[in-house]
Amino acid sequence: RLIKCTNDESKKTGGYKMLAKKFDIDPLEMKRAISFVGKIPDENQDKKSKKTLVSFYENAYDMNTILNTEFAPVQFAVDPIIPEGLGLCAGRPKAMKSWTMLYLAYCVQNGLDFMEKPVNQGDVLYLALEDNKRRMKDRVVKLGLDKSLQHPTIVDEAPYLNYGLEESIEEWTKEVLHPRLVIVDTLAKVKQQFDKSNTAYDKDNNLLRDIQKLAMKLSISIIMVSHLGKTQFDYSWDKIQGSTGMQGMTDFMWMLDRGDGDSKSASLHGRGRDIEDFEFALNWNKDTWQYEMDGELWLKQLKENRKEIVDAMFYFAHEKKQLEVKPSEIAKYLGASADKAKANIRKTMERMLKSNDLVAGKAYGTYAILSKLPSHSH
Repeated sequence: RLIKCTNDESKKTGGYKMLAKKFDIDPLEMKRAISFVGKIPDENQDKKSKKTLVSFYENAYDMNTILNTEFAPVQFAVDPIIPEGLGLCAGRPKAMKSWTMLYLAYCVQNGLDFMEKPVNQGDVLYLALEDNKRRMKDRVVKLGLDKSLQHPTIVDEAPYLNYGLEESIEEWTKEVLHPRLVIVDTLAKVKQQFDKSNTAYDKDNNLLRDIQKLAMKLSISIIMVSHLGKTQFDYSWDKIQGSTGMQGMTDFMWMLDRGDGDSKSASLHGRGRDIEDFEFALNWNKDTWQYEMDGELWLKQLKENRKEIVDAMFYFAHEKKQLEVKPSEIAKYLGASADKAKANIRKTMERMLKSNDLVAGKAYGTYAILSKLPSHSH
């Protein structure tokens, strides 16, 4: 049972579009009406590939015209971390992604700051595809959002990507006044793959191509919620489940990473075509069911690294009676075996020397704690 969209009058074959034309019905409505019959392939899959000759010279950009054209600025749902386009928010299981996305939906719908960043108020569609009405009510009440002036559009069912999701989102944008943000929680719930021949990279490109174009066409932000894998990679963004084709197709990416167990500490990393990279340190507030900003991640890590180094220096001073210590000795004591970790410790100790948290030892390349170093020429 396969519904085609082919319309070839010469061969007297037709699909739902020809049927819609015959009965003077909108093709999208006809497509929805007969979707119970079976799968509806992407329209492009029904067309045989043909060679195409394109004149690059005739179709090239007229750069003089472009340079003198005033284009609308990039629209942001949350400035400067959620631009228009297709985004991916990935995190480990139970990293409170859905709580964060629900809170984001209410912030944008009501014009409330999110992560201490200004929001451009607009209508929000939240596809809570892993939840139900009871759970949604519980979360909204716990977040303290039950008295909100406006509620986003929340549904718990949606078509698959390339099988009606894009058209349904576009239809929603016509039914609200100021469409701003769409959240799909989660990508796995709308990821239906019938393509068995292509590589994972090609599949992910084909999967997200149309919805990425839709986001740019409508100047709205669409966020797909996904997961991080457990495998460690040299390039941290490769922890996002899926091929690199998924990373390449999105306009921006978030990684929400929370410690194991009952850890309150978390981090939010962002990267995109129209945003600068950012790394926020977060703390989970169990009373408000929200993440709270704890400043820039690098600054927090620097403070934590400095404390570790100072503690190690006191250990050497008290237990080893060694007042002057090399960065390599600190790295070994802290269990830092990787070259990058060793280099970070050395750089941190150099910064601590400049900020007078440490002093230079008498021996070359050594450091000491100011209060523990005997008087000398330094």
